[in-house]
Amino acid sequence: MGVQRSQVVLAQAELKVVRKALASKPPNYDLCLSSATTALTLSPNSEELRLLRAECYLQTQDWDSTVGDLSRAAALSPSLRSEEHTSELQSPCG
Repeated sequence: MGVQRSQVVLAQAELKVVRKALASKPPNYDLCLSSATTALTLSPNSEELRLLRAECYLQTQDWDSTVGDLSRAAALSPSLRSEEHTSELQSPCG
């Protein structure tokens, strides 16, 4: 249990670094990518981290990585999964 707790604390610290890197003038995309990647190794199912890293990839024009993180974030999002399920139920058979 102590290891999980320390991983959460480390991931949260990296998340703060990611937010600061994006908020800096000019934004520090290298630091954003590095910290987001580190945090995702600790918390791979974080939708927020995926979206933030996707933003950094987008700004550095790394299109494949942007799409990869956005796709993973969409798969992790309960609201997107609910909408997808609802649309499947409402689509006509045929």
